Amino acid sequence: MKLVTDDSTLWYFPPDDDDDIPRYAIQSSKQPLYEKFIPMIIDDDLTIVPKDDQLSINLLQYQIGMIDKKDKAHLDDFLKEWEKGLTFLRKKESGDFDVDEDEIGEEHSLKSHLKDHKDGFLEDRDIKLRFLTWNLHGAPLYNTDEDLSQLFCKGDEGTEEKFELYFIAFQEIVPLSAKNLRSSPVPIEHWIKKILGILGDDYKVLQTNKLLGLASILIIKDELSLNFHDLEIGSIGTGILNFYGNKGAIATCFKIQDFKFAFLNCHFAAGESENFLLKRRKELQGVKTYIKLPHSNGSLVSNDKSILFDVDDVDTMLKSVDLESDEESEVEEQSKANEDDEDPLKDAAEKEQIVHEVDDQRKQIIESTTPEGEEHDGDKNIIFIGGDLNYRITASHEIINALVKEKDFKSLLDYDTLTKEKDQGRILDRFQEGTINFPPTYKINEENGDYVDDRKPSYTDRIFVSESKYTQIESYESPNITLSDHRPVFSDYSLKLPIINNHKRNDIVKTYLKEIDDQENNSKKTTFKFENLENEVKTPILTSTTIEVKITNTGDYKSYWEIIDSVENADQKFPGKHVSGRVEPVKGVIPKTGTQVLKITATLPIGCKKYERTLILRAYNSQDYFITCTFVAKNSYFGSSIDELNGVGDHTGIPKPLYTLINYLTNNIVVDMFDETKLNFTHDLEKKIIKAVDQDEELNPKDLEKADMTIDGSSSRAVSRVLLLLLRNLDGGIVSSDLSTFLLSSYKNDQDVLEKILESLPALRANVLIYLSSFLRLCIESGIAKDEIFRKFEGILLEVPKQRKRDFVLGRTNYEKLRREFLQKLLG
Repeated sequence: MKLVTDDSTLWYFPPDDDDDIPRYAIQSSKQPLYEKFIPMIIDDDLTIVPKDDQLSINLLQYQIGMIDKKDKAHLDDFLKEWEKGLTFLRKKESGDFDVDEDEIGEEHSLKSHLKDHKDGFLEDRDIKLRFLTWNLHGAPLYNTDEDLSQLFCKGDEGTEEKFELYFIAFQEIVPLSAKNLRSSPVPIEHWIKKILGILGDDYKVLQTNKLLGLASILIIKDELSLNFHDLEIGSIGTGILNFYGNKGAIATCFKIQDFKFAFLNCHFAAGESENFLLKRRKELQGVKTYIKLPHSNGSLVSNDKSILFDVDDVDTMLKSVDLESDEESEVEEQSKANEDDEDPLKDAAEKEQIVHEVDDQRKQIIESTTPEGEEHDGDKNIIFIGGDLNYRITASHEIINALVKEKDFKSLLDYDTLTKEKDQGRILDRFQEGTINFPPTYKINEENGDYVDDRKPSYTDRIFVSESKYTQIESYESPNITLSDHRPVFSDYSLKLPIINNHKRNDIVKTYLKEIDDQENNSKKTTFKFENLENEVKTPILTSTTIEVKITNTGDYKSYWEIIDSVENADQKFPGKHVSGRVEPVKGVIPKTGTQVLKITATLPIGCKKYERTLILRAYNSQDYFITCTFVAKNSYFGSSIDELNGVGDHTGIPKPLYTLINYLTNNIVVDMFDETKLNFTHDLEKKIIKAVDQDEELNPKDLEKADMTIDGSSSRAVSRVLLLLLRNLDGGIVSSDLSTFLLSSYKNDQDVLEKILESLPALRANVLIYLSSFLRLCIESGIAKDEIFRKFEGILLEVPKQRKRDFVLGRTNYEKLRREFLQKLLG
C-alpha cells in the first residue's frame, strides 16, 4: 500500500507471516528509491500536522511530504494499515503473540513470490517409496557381516534400483525388559551410518523418532529436500501401566505441497488369547485418539463401540493381560540379568500419579488439536501404519506347518486374527495391504532360520496404507533374513505427487533476486564496522567462555540485522561429543551511529582441542558479513592418555592427577560417594577441583570443608565425580582391550593375579591398575557395596571386546565373564 505526497511516496509492506516483520520504503520524487525495505520498529509513528488546506505527514522527526485535506479518506486507510504493523510488532515484542489474519498483508516477499509462481516449477511425478519394518529383538544388527542391501535396493547386484523415499520402522532396537525403561540414541546413529553407507551420498536423513525400543528413520533423496515441510513427530506409550513405551506407537508426519502424510511405527501387545486381541484394539484406539493424524479415507478403529468392544466386561479382560504376555519368560530372564537396576516406578503412589498426569496430558493434546468443521481431502491425507502389530494365527501347529509347506498363504490368512478383525469392520477400515506371498515372519530360530516350537508361526509384522487415488502398492515382500526372531517386511509404493523441479525453481528465484538486486543497487547502502573482535581465545574445558564483537552502524540510516546461519567445525579426540554454545542476540535494529555488542559463547567438552564458529550476519541494505570465532582448549589432563598423565611429578609411579584425587578420597571415604543419582549442588566445587588437577595444584581444603559444612560428605562426592570424569575420559583407557585379553587369557588363580599384572602390562599401567584396585578394595572394606564398585569401575579398569550372540554360538572366549572373575580375585 502506498501514500503519495507532494514530495515523496511512502510504501508500506505488511509481514508475510508471523516469522516476518513489517517494512516500508520512501521514494522521493527528487532522488532514486533508497532504503528498499526498511524494517519497521515500534517507534515508527506517523504524525499528521494540519497546515491550512493541507496535512503534513511526518515519520519521527522527518517530513515525508504534504497532501490535500480532501485526500484524508485515503490517508485514513493508509494509517489503519500502518497501525496494524505497529500492533503486530508490539505483540511480537511482548511475547503475547497471536496474529490476526488481517495483520498479515498481501505485499510479496520471496516466499509469496514463489507461492504465486508455483505452477511454473511444480510437476506431477511418481515418487518411489519403501516402508521397511523389522523387529530386531534387541540385537545390534548394524554390526552384522550379512549383506543387508536387499532391504534398501531392488533388483540384482549391478542393476540395483533405489527408492526416493524410505521409512524405516524398527522395533526392539534395544533389549526390552520389565525394568529396562531407558532409551538410547546410539543404535539409531549406527543404523543411519549403515543405511547411508548402502544408499550413498545422494541421500540424507530428514527426521528420526524414538520411544524406548521403537525407532523410526525417514530418509529421502537429497534433490527432494525442498518439497518437505511442517515435519512433526508424536508418540504414545501403551505398555507398562498403559502408557510406558515398551509398547506403543511413534508417528512421523510431514507435508508435501497440499498433501499430508503420517507414518506410524507400532509395537503392540503380544499374545494369542482374546484378551490380547482386545488389548491391541485398545492400543489402536489410543493411537487414533492421542496422536494428531491427517483426516485420511481410512479409519484405524471403528467409531461404533458395539463393534469395537463386543464383550461384557472389557476392564476385567484387560486386567488379566500380563506385562509382556507370551514373552514373559524372556522378560523375567532379562530382568534377572538386570536385577541391580533401579526400578523407576517402585512406589505405587508415584505410579498412580504418573498415570493421572499422562491421561491429563493426553486429554489436553486431543482437545487442542481436534479440528472443528475442517474440510479435508482424504485422498491427499495419507496414513501409513506398520510394525510388529503382534496379531497371531489361531490354527494348530499342524495346519500352519502344512499350509506353509504348500505355500498356500491365502488359506493361512483365513486363520489370521488381523485379517478377521479387519474383515469384521473393527480396525483398519479402508486401509490397503499388499498381497502376502511369503511365509509367517515370526517366530524364527536365529541359529537355523526355522520356526521355534513354542510359538505358532504368525504374520505379526505388517504394513498398511489408507486408500488414496494417489497411492499404488507395487510389491510386498519378506526377505529370508534370519538375524532376529522376526523376518523383516517391506512394502513398495508409487506416490503421484506435485514435486518441485529444482532447475525451474532456481530460474524463478534468480529472476526475482535480480529484480531486488537491481533496485538495491540504486539505493543508498548501510555499512557496519566491527571492533574489538577477539577472534581467538584460550579456554579451559567444560567452562563457558564468551567472545564479544562490537558492531557500529557507520551508514546514514538505521538497519535491521540478523544472524542467518552459522558454520561449526570442531577438532575432537572423541567424535560425536556436542559443543554447546549460543549467540546473543541473534537479530536487532541498529540506528545511525548506534552500536550493538554480539556475544558468542561456547563450552568445550573433554577431548575437544579447537572449535571454530563462523556466523553469517545479514544487514538489510548492506552486504553479508562473516564473523569467525575460535575457541582453543587449554592443556588438560581430562581426555589425555595415561602416559600423558604421568608427565607430572613422581608419586611412586602414579600420575599426580590420579594420586591427588585418590589420596584425598582414601582419607575421606563416604559410603554413597559413587552414587551419581544423589542431589548434586557441588557443581562449582567440581570446577575448582578440575582446575586444581589441571594446574598440578593440591586441593583447596577450605573449599572442601565449606561444602561439608552444607551437607556432610559433599566434598568426597565432588572429588569422586571428578575422579570418574578423569577415568572415563582417559584416551586409550588404563588397560586397553588388546592388553586386557592377553592378561585375562594368561592368569590362572588368585595367587598369581599381581604377578600376572606385573608380567603382562607395561610398568605404568600395572602400577595404576594395582594402585586403583587397592583403593577400591579399601572402599569395599569401608562399606561401599561391591556390586556398585563393579558397575562403576570394571569397564574403567579393563577394556574387553563386546560379546555378540554369534560369539556364544561359536564358543568364543567370554572376556566379560573372565574380567569379572579376575577382578573378584583382585578386589577380594
